[in-house]
Amino acid sequence: MTVTGRTSGAAPPAAAPAGLPLGALGVLAALGGLACILVELAGAVGWILAALTPLAVGALTAVHAGLVALALPRAGAATRLVVAAVLGLATAGVAVWLSGVAGWFALRWLVVAAPVLAWLSPSARSAWRSGEQGAGALERLRRYGPLLWGLAGTWFLASRVLATAFEPLTGPAAWQSFYVDIPWHIALTAEGLDRAPAVYPWIPDVPIGYSWLFFGSLALLGNLTGATAAHLVLAVGPTVLAVLVPAALAVCTWVVSRSRVAVVVAPLLFSLTRAPVFGHVEGVQLTSQWVLINRDSTNAMVLAIATLLVLQLRAATEDPDRARRARWASLLVLFVIAFAVAGSRGGSVLPVLGAAGLSWLFALRHRERRPVATWSLALVVLAVPAATFAVTRSSGSFRLDPLSFLPAQVIGSEELPLGSLASLAGMLAMTAAVALVARHLPYARPAVPVLAGAALAGVLGVALFGHPSFSQLYFFHATWPLLVVGLAVLVALAVVRLGPLALLALGAAVVAVQVVLQPPALLPPTPWTVRVVLAGLVAGVVVGAVAVVLARRHGAWATGTLLVPAAVVALQPWALPEIVHGAVVAEPAETTATVSDGQLDLLDELRTRSDADDLVATNKHCLDGSLTTGRCDARWFTVAAFAERRVLVEGWSYDYTWESSGTDNHEPYWDQELLRANDGFIADPSPATCRTLGEAGVDWLYVDHREPWSPRLAEYAVLVDETGDAGLYRFTGDCG
Repeated sequence: MTVTGRTSGAAPPAAAPAGLPLGALGVLAALGGLACILVELAGAVGWILAALTPLAVGALTAVHAGLVALALPRAGAATRLVVAAVLGLATAGVAVWLSGVAGWFALRWLVVAAPVLAWLSPSARSAWRSGEQGAGALERLRRYGPLLWGLAGTWFLASRVLATAFEPLTGPAAWQSFYVDIPWHIALTAEGLDRAPAVYPWIPDVPIGYSWLFFGSLALLGNLTGATAAHLVLAVGPTVLAVLVPAALAVCTWVVSRSRVAVVVAPLLFSLTRAPVFGHVEGVQLTSQWVLINRDSTNAMVLAIATLLVLQLRAATEDPDRARRARWASLLVLFVIAFAVAGSRGGSVLPVLGAAGLSWLFALRHRERRPVATWSLALVVLAVPAATFAVTRSSGSFRLDPLSFLPAQVIGSEELPLGSLASLAGMLAMTAAVALVARHLPYARPAVPVLAGAALAGVLGVALFGHPSFSQLYFFHATWPLLVVGLAVLVALAVVRLGPLALLALGAAVVAVQVVLQPPALLPPTPWTVRVVLAGLVAGVVVGAVAVVLARRHGAWATGTLLVPAAVVALQPWALPEIVHGAVVAEPAETTATVSDGQLDLLDELRTRSDADDLVATNKHCLDGSLTTGRCDARWFTVAAFAERRVLVEGWSYDYTWESSGTDNHEPYWDQELLRANDGFIADPSPATCRTLGEAGVDWLYVDHREPWSPRLAEYAVLVDETGDAGLYRFTGDCG
C-alpha cells in the first residue's frame, strides 16, 4: 500500500499477523454476539425454533456452497459462505414462486435442492478442501480472527435492537398494535407456507408482487422449521438478517479493499449511522433497524451482487483461464440473486443496475474484463424486467415525480429550509468521496465503479421517482450499505496513512454535525442557524489545526485528498440502532387497531384446528373507523395473518395515493352484496345469509366482539372457543 496509490494495482501487502490470543478472542467475541442474538430469538419463539433456524439457514447454505465454489474459486471461505447463504435465501424465494406458477407444491423442494448437484464436480469439492492459499486453520485464525471484532460489536448492537423489537411479543400487555405493513407481510408469508398464488387472495386480480420473493424465502424457512408466519416475520426473519447483513457488509468490504481496519469499521459504521437524510417526515429514517425485513433482505443481496461483480472483474485480469472456467457458474449465481432482488423490493433495482452498468463502462477499456462485464450487465438487465413483469407485475416504484420528496423538511419540530436538497448534496458528496478510493488504493479500482454506480443510481432514484410517504428514500437505503463500504475504506486509509491524529479531525466533524442535527439535551435551545455557525467554527478550528499538522508530515496534497473525503462520513445523523417503525407495540388500552392476547390465542387455535384450504368469515374489516360510520380504513388483515387462512371478506385495500403523503384506503368494498351478507349473518343471522356463506365455501367464523354480532350464531354454527372479546365457530352449513 503506497502513500500516493499510483504505483501498482496489486493487492496491498498483508500486515503482520495478529497474535493468536487476539484472534481467538475475536472468535469468542463474535460467538458471544451470535449467542446474544440467539438468546433474544429464543425468548420470542422458544429454544426449539431458535435452534432450528440456524440449522435451516445452514442447510440452505450448504446446498448452495458447491455452486458458489465453482463461481468463486479464488474467494476465501468466509466470502463463499456468506454468498452461499444469500444465494440460498434467494433461491428459496424463487422456488416458492415457481411452485405457485406450476401449481405443484413439491416443485419448491426440487428447485431449492437442485444446486446440490454442483457438489458432484471435483472442482467444487477441491475448492473447499484447499483452504486459503494453503493456510491452515491456525494461520487463518491468527490472520483474520481480529476482524471478527467488528462483527461482534455489530451483532451485540443488533441483539439490543432485537430485544426491544421482541419485547412486546412476550410482555404482559393485554393489547398489541402492529405496524400497518406487518399483518400484510405475515399474511403474504402465510400464503407462501401452503401455496404460492399469482394474485392476492383478498384483493382479486391484483398481482401478488409486494416483496413476494423475500416472503417466499421466509415461507420456505417455515416449511423447514415449522415456524408460523407470525414467528417468521416478527422474529425469525429479523434475526437471520441481523446476522447476515453485517456479515455480507464485512465480506464485501474485504473483497473491495483487503483492509482489516476497514472490515472492522464497516459493520459498526453501518449500525451507528442513518445516512445523509437531514429532512424527513417522522419515521422515514435509514438506520439499520432489522424490523422492516423486506428492505434489509435486499441489502444482503445487493452486497452479494457487488461482491460477485468485483471478484469477477478482478479474476478476469489476475487469473483469466480460471475465470473463464468459472464464468457460467458465477453468471448463474448473479442472475438468481438479481432476479430475487427485483422480485423482493423495487427500490433495490436501481443500485443493482447502476453497479453493473458503470462497471461495464469502465471495463470496456480492459480487454480481459470486457466479456465478463458485458455478460454480467446483460444478465442483470434480463433479470430485473423478468422479475418485475413476471413476479411483481408492477412498476409502481418507478413513477417519475422529480424532487417529490422536498416537502420532507423537518428535524424534530424545526423547519429546515432546503433540508431535502441538503440531503441530496450529502448523498452526492459521499458518492464523490467513494470515487476517490481508486486514487489511494489501486487494488480497489475494479470495485469503485461498482460502489459509485450503485450509489449514483440510488441518488437518482430519490431525486427522480415518487413514492407514497416519501418512501422513495428507500432507493438510497438500498445503496447505503455499498456507500458504507467505500466510506469505511476511506476512514481506514486516513487512519492508517495519516495516523491516529486523523481520528481527532473526523471526530470533531461528527460532533459538529450532531450538534446541528440532533442537539444534546444539555445544550440550551438555539435555532438551527446558530448551531450551524457555532458547530462550523469549532469543527473548522479542530479540523484545520489537525490538517496543518498532518500536512507537514505527509504533504498537503496527500492529507487533503484523504482527510476531506473521509470527513464526508460525518454528514449524517449518528445514533445507536433504534426502532423507528416498531413491528409490534404493547398498548395500554384497546383501540380499533389493537389485537388482544386472547384474540391471538384464538387465531392460533383456528390455525391449529383448521386445514390450509379452509375459508373463514369475519366481521371486522377496518384498521381505523367502522363501516357503520361510513369511514373505514380497510387495511385489516389480522385473521389472514395470524390464523394463516383465507378469509371471505376481511381487509380489501392497501393502495396509497400519489397526490399526498397520506393514504386513501377508504374505498368501499366492490361486492357490497357479499359484504352485507357476511356482516349481516354475524350480526343478525338468517337462513338466507347462511346459505350465501355456505355457497361461498365458508368453514369457520371468527367473530370480533367489538363489531356487531349475535349470540344466535350458535343456531347455525358450533361454538369452538371464545374469549371476552372474540369467538371461534365451526360453520356447519345447516341453514334450516
